[in-house]
Amino acid sequence: MPVLRAPGRAVTMHRFTDQERPMTFQCPDRLEIEGKDYFLLGCPSLLPPGDPRWDWCRFVGRSTADARGYRAHWAIRRGALFLTSFGGTVGSDRSTPPGGDFRAARSQDTVQVGLQDIHETDEPIPARWIAGDFLCATSDSIDGASGGPAPRQFRMLRLRHGLIIAEATFENQGRIPLTHARSVDAYFESVLPRTGDTRSKPAAGPSPMPGLSQVMAAEGATVPGSRIASVLWQSSPADLDGLVAGLSHPCTDVRRWIAYAIGRIGADGAPAVPALHAMLRTAGDPESVRAIVYALARIGARAAPALTEAVRVVEATHGATHGWNASNHIGDLIKQVSSATPPAIADLVESLLAARYLGTQCALAYGLGQVGAAALPSLIDALRRASDDRQRAAVARALGQIGREGGPALADLLDALEAATDEDASCTIAEAIRHVGLRSPASLARLGRVFRRLQADKALQAVAAAMAALGRPSIAVLREELAAAQQAPARCAIVTALGGIGPPAAAALPSLIALADTAEDAPLIVAIARAFHHVEAPAGITLTAQIRALRATDCSSTRAEIITAMPSGAAVGIPALHGLVETIVAQSRGADGRRLSVLLGGMGPAAVDPVRDGLVRAPNDDVRVLLIQALGSIGPAARPAIGSIVASLARARQDSVRLQIIDELRRIGQPSADHLHDLVGVLERTTFLPIWWRLSLLLGGIGEPAVEPLTRLLHKAPSDDLRRAVANALGQMGTLASPAAPALVSVLQKTHDARARNVLASAARKIGIFLTRTRSYLT
Repeated sequence: MPVLRAPGRAVTMHRFTDQERPMTFQCPDRLEIEGKDYFLLGCPSLLPPGDPRWDWCRFVGRSTADARGYRAHWAIRRGALFLTSFGGTVGSDRSTPPGGDFRAARSQDTVQVGLQDIHETDEPIPARWIAGDFLCATSDSIDGASGGPAPRQFRMLRLRHGLIIAEATFENQGRIPLTHARSVDAYFESVLPRTGDTRSKPAAGPSPMPGLSQVMAAEGATVPGSRIASVLWQSSPADLDGLVAGLSHPCTDVRRWIAYAIGRIGADGAPAVPALHAMLRTAGDPESVRAIVYALARIGARAAPALTEAVRVVEATHGATHGWNASNHIGDLIKQVSSATPPAIADLVESLLAARYLGTQCALAYGLGQVGAAALPSLIDALRRASDDRQRAAVARALGQIGREGGPALADLLDALEAATDEDASCTIAEAIRHVGLRSPASLARLGRVFRRLQADKALQAVAAAMAALGRPSIAVLREELAAAQQAPARCAIVTALGGIGPPAAAALPSLIALADTAEDAPLIVAIARAFHHVEAPAGITLTAQIRALRATDCSSTRAEIITAMPSGAAVGIPALHGLVETIVAQSRGADGRRLSVLLGGMGPAAVDPVRDGLVRAPNDDVRVLLIQALGSIGPAARPAIGSIVASLARARQDSVRLQIIDELRRIGQPSADHLHDLVGVLERTTFLPIWWRLSLLLGGIGEPAVEPLTRLLHKAPSDDLRRAVANALGQMGTLASPAAPALVSVLQKTHDARARNVLASAARKIGIFLTRTRSYLT
């Protein structure tokens, strides 16, 4: 174990095992400290968290040692960390997904980007967003170190908001290679002093940054943009007044940079909210909008007055997708506003009414749901004054998030559902009613009227589920609706709702059974099968419906769900058995097929004839094996199918298939003399010893009719292993195989393999040849 020594102490360090070592050591960043060059073995981020310019940093690695797609240079100046430069590769349209494969980069257009392209300045940037411990290693190496270059010195820096608050430096006397340098982290963690929470907020500077007000003044428009961006990167909470004043700058880019700067200040930037709000109303380009929303999100709950305008402007400029980061910032702002004490409920509700797109509505609804019952009065008022289905659906979604506590809004939700003309809105409102829960059977009549006028599957499912949420009292109404329904989607929705009630819905079994007999629509057939399972109908009824559903659906996940739910050992009618066999023949693969084979075998002798018919139509060996395994599970009662099994064995082309069939055949019973030709043919075609041995046992069980073909095979057998198998079969017959005695003696005289001679002699003794004669052959 390498030892890392400091004056007066020696500490044993961990060395990476082969399993821990990365496949390829990544190219490290460079760090300059007091004119000395270091490798920075951590990966500090290039931008503050959430900065909209991360969208421009969709890097593509160029090799396995450059998985990040960029390398950066950093410097420590006056105890602070600065980003001095970096270079990386991005897709030419900046649309390459994060973590893009470097191999893909070779086949697409890429461009090089640096500090000027991302941070919009070429001057060093104070990295105040960086916090944590960073390990550095000198770029000069110790001569003669094994395991790769070993740095002369390690240095650990503990930073908070880009400022060094602790550091430690040690000589690498243990010659730890650079590729193993992360093994010293635990040691430095114990050496560096604890200095408080690294996430704590930095203190504001004692005074505003000199020159900021001049740069932000109108005449500052003549200042180069790169210089203005550099100055703004260095701003702090003490510069907030100057930043707010600069939001009136004539240059759009400068205003955007100021919004970034206010966002980096965080919650202390709350005094800038009115100015940001005003700027938001006039912002025209998407990048400026994203910058403002980023600033508002970083300020947090105190930016609530601007939330509604932010929602409107973001949706207008970015559409349903909101861009890569704008939706995240809106979501962050909503989360902070809804979790504040007290929450800005009025702003959240007004934003909900203003939201046009589903993503924003869901975020606002979730936030109001977290507020809980305190938001009910405002939401009920909003639902009453909603002007269209979009607003009604948005408010209903929030009430649904509140859940059972939203009971006071139930009457208004029912009114909104009856007033809705858009079926998507009806679906959303019905889902909210289901989450809130009905309180009285009197509400079922209103839901029933809505149900009868709907057409869309999803809306029908939602309204039926809302009715079923009342539980047992809804069963009679749902049965009436089922009897009145003429279209398959409506019936499917009611059947699904009844299944959702569970065992109490067993009272509806007569209606479901009658429907199962006449249903032709595949989704309805599947819904009936699920309903039988959920209401715990008799196993035979459930299994019959599930078999029919398997034949009706092509969806693999639905089939897997049905097969998993199928009860074992249930008795079904002959048509259902034929249907199950047809399912195995037509569709079964892998685990599904094995499960169906087990189910089929558990149905007993009644399944023999359907399976035998299925063997004739089986398209391949895999299906035949599944059906024969089912017969093997039935056991001796499947003897009438032995002829079909032997015929399948004769058709098999793979030894693995032959072996499975022979094993199942032995479980069922002994073949007769009528099958001799096929069995001997298999014995002659295969070269697999286990098949020779097991099949010879079957042939031996046939008795005297098998002696003559086995005797012929004994003479012409191409190997001693086959001779052993045939001799074993003859010996199993005993004296019935006496006509084979001359052949056994003749082959014994010609055989030199010791194992074969022993088996041949044993067979000779069993069929009655005297031991004194066989002893001479053995010697």
